[in-house]
Amino acid sequence: MLKEQIINELFNSPDINRFIIKNIAKDLQDDFKQELFLIICEKKDAEIIELYELRKVNFWVARIMCNMCFSKNS
Repeated sequence: MLKEQIINELFNSPDINRFIIKNIAKDLQDDFKQELFLIICEKKDAEIIELYELRKVNFWVARIMCNMCFSKNS
């Protein structure tokens, strides 16, 4: 699977959208999602593909979201 296909699948993921709706203020949800996917898009193609093939991409994205949401430095 290509990086673009993986990102598209993640972007439309109900799990990611549910996390954002539950944890982010309504007026910041779009900004949060844009920043999340900017971080994802900056990763090298091979790294995203490897995470996807190892079935670790969802965990990786969840960790990014938690870091963004609950970090004291953000």
